Amino acid sequence: MKKSEPKGYSHKREFLIIMKIYFVLVCFSLAKLTASNVTAQTFTLKEENTELRDIFAKIEANSSYHFFYNNSLINVLQKTSINVEGEVIGDIRSILLSKTNINYKVFDQQIVLFPRNDLSILDFFEKLERKKNGDISDTLI
Repeated sequence: MKKSEPKGYSHKREFLIIMKIYFVLVCFSLAKLTASNVTAQTFTLKEENTELRDIFAKIEANSSYHFFYNNSLINVLQKTSINVEGEVIGDIRSILLSKTNINYKVFDQQIVLFPRNDLSILDFFEKLERKKNGDISDTLI
């Protein structure tokens, strides 16, 4: 006996469903690639004898990053020079802050600035990272 296919069933229909699924997966993959490309933006900064706060403002204006700092702890009025072309934000941060007594920690699109020699703030960030990663600790933050 010959098997009969159900009425209205066709291999073309099955093929179209599979193609739709692949199309959706490709769209999600492209969206993910585009999103990861945004974090790899390159910048060009040419500043001579400029206050740090002005350089931070230029970076904020041309990116999605925001700088957070306490004026009583961080001297953003100190002047510095930087000349970079086609660098990613991570490299610019390192170059810019290596000449100062300022350290930083990045949380998503926020860059938190703090004094390089302040161990209590470093300890705080370590506890915060452990809490974020789900490590168990007997001390409170």
